[in-house]
Amino acid sequence: MPPRVYIPVTVHDAPAGAPRSPRGLGAIVRAGLISEDDGPPEWREHMRWWYRWSSFAYCVAGGLVVVRPAPLYRHAQPCCFLFPFRSMGALIFVNGLLSYMADTHTFGRPSAWRAADSYVATFNTILQFILIVLQVIGPMSFPRDMVTVFTASLLIAIWCKRKAVAAFARRDRDAYLVWHALWHVVLPAGAVAGQLLLEP
Repeated sequence: MPPRVYIPVTVHDAPAGAPRSPRGLGAIVRAGLISEDDGPPEWREHMRWWYRWSSFAYCVAGGLVVVRPAPLYRHAQPCCFLFPFRSMGALIFVNGLLSYMADTHTFGRPSAWRAADSYVATFNTILQFILIVLQVIGPMSFPRDMVTVFTASLLIAIWCKRKAVAAFARRDRDAYLVWHALWHVVLPAGAVAGQLLLEP
C-alpha cells in the first residue's frame, strides 16, 4: 500500500499564532487591500443582517451583466467586441458567493474560501480598471455619465476596502463591519447604476 499523502483543506500551514494570509497575496496584503489573518471568530456573533447579505450585491451586479450584456457590447464596438462581458458578469456573480463564504460563513477560521475570494475579487477589480483604461484611451465609447458613476464607485469602493483593512488591523470590529459591507455594496451599486444608464 502506498504511503498516505496529506493534502491540506485550508490554505494556511503557518505555526499557530502567526499571521495567516492566503499564499501568493503578499503584495495585496502590503497594499492594504486584504487583512493579514482570518480575524477573531467571536466577531461572527456581532455580524448584522446588512453585513451578512452585503456580499450578494455582487451577485446582483454580475447577474445583470449576464442577462443584459447587449448595451455593453454595443459600446465596445468596433474594436473591443470580443471583450468577455458575459463571462465577466458570471465571474462577478460567483465572486458574491465566494465573498459570503469567506467573509461571513467561515469568518475567523482558516479557509480556502478566503483565498478564492481574494484571488477572484482582485482579478475582477483589475478587469474594471481595464474597462476604464479602454474608455479613456478611446477603443470603447461609453457615455460620460455612465463612466463617471462607475469610476467614482470603483474608487470609493477601494477607499472603503482600505478603511476596512485598517479597522481590522486595529481590531475595531464595528468600523470593520461597516467599511467592509460598504466595500461589498458601493462598487456593485455603481455598476448597476451605470448599466441602467445605458440604453437597452
